[in-house]
Amino acid sequence: MKIESAVRLVNIMVSEKNYPNARRMIINEWNRLTEAQNYVLLNSNAQQFLKIIKEELEQGTFGTLTDSDKKVLILVNRYIKDLQFRTAKRICEEHQALLERPEAQQWLTSEARYIYEVWKKSV
Repeated sequence: MKIESAVRLVNIMVSEKNYPNARRMIINEWNRLTEAQNYVLLNSNAQQFLKIIKEELEQGTFGTLTDSDKKVLILVNRYIKDLQFRTAKRICEEHQALLERPEAQQWLTSEARYIYEVWKKSV
């Protein structure tokens, strides 16, 4: 694929908030998209998205959480937001190893992190 086509597709996908496909395209074309002459062709949102992916790669948090892990974290956030603490606590107890991981902590809202820390200290 020509780099111009890749740049155009990434710009469109990011503008349409189609982040999973944009991420896939960026990773596939990583070497060419990170070259200075091609990077400037990306719109500002695509450039920011590329920076986020680069930070994830540098920190080693890229791809460490599976989709099922992310769904569990989203559920914990939702139950705590909806004040369904009994259900949230049960999920936290079942997935304690997941919730201890630093990359998982980044997925939790501040309220969920706080409540999880309180539950952890009370045990």
